[in-house]
Amino acid sequence: LDMLGEDLNLVSTKPQYQEIKDDPKEKCQEIANRFWRMYKSRNDSVIQDVFAGQLKNSVICSRCRSSSRTFDPFLDLSLPIAQPKNG
Repeated sequence: LDMLGEDLNLVSTKPQYQEIKDDPKEKCQEIANRFWRMYKSRNDSVIQDVFAGQLKNSVICSRCRSSSRTFDPFLDLSLPIAQPKNG
């Protein structure tokens, strides 16, 4: 899907990637939207429209308790399939 998305990408000149800093005071939805806008500014195709999503990652330091959030794009997501129970 990634290669097909690149072939169909409507963005001909991609803006330079800029790291997004997490602001602990910012609401989760607001930072997720910033990450998504950055992703869409570089990747815009029917493949992204149908298959793309974001995974939220949160890390909390066990010593100082500071936290960091990132939102990583994906085009496919592996999920376990429950086995039917015999009975």
